[in-house]
Amino acid sequence: MGPRIELSPAQRQMYASEKQANFRWISKVLASSPPYTLTASDLVSSDLLLELAQLGQFAEVAYDFFAPGPEFIFRNLDILTQPGFPLEGYGSLRGTLLSSSLTGTVANLPAYVAYRSATRQLIVAISGTSRLTHALYDIHSFKYPHPLGKDCAVHTGFWKLYQGLKSATFKAIRKGLREHSVGELVITGHSMGGALSYLLALDILADSEQLPTALPVKIAVFGAPRCGNAALLQRWCELVDGYRKKYGEGAIKEYEVRGYNDGKSFSRLLSSEKLTSVLVRRSCTATSGIWLQAFCTKSTVFCTRTPVPHPIFRIGAYTVLGFAGLQ
Repeated sequence: MGPRIELSPAQRQMYASEKQANFRWISKVLASSPPYTLTASDLVSSDLLLELAQLGQFAEVAYDFFAPGPEFIFRNLDILTQPGFPLEGYGSLRGTLLSSSLTGTVANLPAYVAYRSATRQLIVAISGTSRLTHALYDIHSFKYPHPLGKDCAVHTGFWKLYQGLKSATFKAIRKGLREHSVGELVITGHSMGGALSYLLALDILADSEQLPTALPVKIAVFGAPRCGNAALLQRWCELVDGYRKKYGEGAIKEYEVRGYNDGKSFSRLLSSEKLTSVLVRRSCTATSGIWLQAFCTKSTVFCTRTPVPHPIFRIGAYTVLGFAGLQ
């Protein structure tokens, strides 16, 4: 174990103000240290940080905490983003047009599809856990056969939730492509929504004929738990490699942001700064997943190019591993 780290007054205030359920205790028990010590040469670009911060706003408003729903939010963005209003600082949402508001047939899971005209992005955002019924599916983490291969397996609860959204989501994406000049498809979500984002991306890559046109695909997820086994990871990497060979190296990009209990599980990696969050970006090949693991210390973000198991897949022998890395 690393040395005990004392929280700053600002961090203690942040934790004391939290009202929603979180999974830091799971991270404490299950998180492990990567085999790499970060240095200043591993710095991530400020452009990447800005892009992920912007997409994170779309992932956050997918939650139904923001009653009465996305229709109200996007219809009143000019007011809601003003100083003193609930979405103050959410400037990336401005100019965005809601294309479809979705509710899954399983546990009423919220999602939406919106068009960000400033970047010509069609954004699919899936909510994370916001109700007790969602949490019940979260803990249903036994492996279920995935149709992409005889050995492929997926988190059962996530799979059921995704099946309840799949048909409506593809219909909404096709609607958005018809109505707007789209240059990129973005799939985003936080926590459970991030896991479902990968299941959606798997289907898009496995059967591109479901969409009327091939588009660059960007997956940007936040605090996502693992959703599949090693065989499903292998299939994902094959699909990514094939998509890039067909449409170009930049045809698909993966980004992930994770929080690890403010460094408690990773304290021995950094000697002078506290670890506050982790950013992961991967580029898969047919044989392995390569990810950039970036550790954010205050305003500085590091990354390392180290071949490691893909963090979104690999349910593992213990079903509780489906939650590893959650905040």
